[in-house]
Amino acid sequence: MKLKSLFLLALASLNAWAATGSYEITIPDGKDYPIAWSFVASTVSSAFPTAWAGTTLYFWDASVQNWVTVGWDDLDEEWSVGWDRAINNGEGFFWRNQSGAERTITVSGTLITATNVTRSFTAGKYYLIADPFFRTLGGNGDCFLECVWRTDTGWDQYTKYNLGYSAAFGDIVGTWNPSTQDMLWGIRTSNTACGFAPFWRKLTGYVTDCDQAWGSWTSPMVYPGRGFWLKPASNVTWTEPLTQVSCDP
Repeated sequence: MKLKSLFLLALASLNAWAATGSYEITIPDGKDYPIAWSFVASTVSSAFPTAWAGTTLYFWDASVQNWVTVGWDDLDEEWSVGWDRAINNGEGFFWRNQSGAERTITVSGTLITATNVTRSFTAGKYYLIADPFFRTLGGNGDCFLECVWRTDTGWDQYTKYNLGYSAAFGDIVGTWNPSTQDMLWGIRTSNTACGFAPFWRKLTGYVTDCDQAWGSWTSPMVYPGRGFWLKPASNVTWTEPLTQVSCDP
């Protein structure tokens, strides 16, 4: 009986270990980082038991289209009002470091067991979201929102895999660059723009639709560990699979 109990305890420990994921990010002083919560829902205090003076978390409330902040109280060594604020699976938020020094934090949590996650978004509202599935930083192929095809050749493709999003004309996506501290905004054009279907171009600073694709790609990339903005042009329901969808014809 004792041996069985030890075996079950070891098995539970193994399963718990296998069901967790973590990654580290380094935030320079005075900078913001768009963290992705790709784990089971948690609270601020549970996800980050400790922090330091000059730490502020910025959550986006999509229902009222406004920010909610939670700061670290260095005197009481705990989070201020909002310590129990839920961090939902697939949510993005900003971590601001104003401590006077560069800081490295560990983002860790319990992995979800679902094979796909379905979310609904309302037209015209901004959402700060993230990949609901934990993916290794710098790995797992290209995390593009959708497949991109060049119709002028009939078969060339620009992305290998996609996250199952079906974009509509006028959808807007924004990604925050932690290094340069600026945004890249892109908008989905019509399916026939410049011979591409679909085609994303920069929202501003372009000359024509044809010469300003999304960076060097024509679909926004979702970076593991980073949140991003989505403003759908129409109501949309997005079912994202754990296994990325191949774009092979």
